[in-house]
Amino acid sequence: MADAEKTVVDMLTKAGLIEVELFNSVDRRNPNLAIHEIGSAKMGRDPKVSVLNGFNQCHDVATFFVTDSPRFC
Repeated sequence: MADAEKTVVDMLTKAGLIEVELFNSVDRRNPNLAIHEIGSAKMGRDPKVSVLNGFNQCHDVATFFVTDSPRFC
């Protein structure tokens, strides 16, 4: 988190922002509040071992596309 804070300050100040205030909401008792968890929708050519084809389209439902990050898992 310290590296993320430094990185975001660097990016924002280089973009011209001033008076950048940091907010760190990490609670060591519940670290999941500080991350973005994603699910998994495996991409592949074989419907037996994957959910999506190469176009992020569900093998079983032709009109269903996944447009978020699960396909990267």
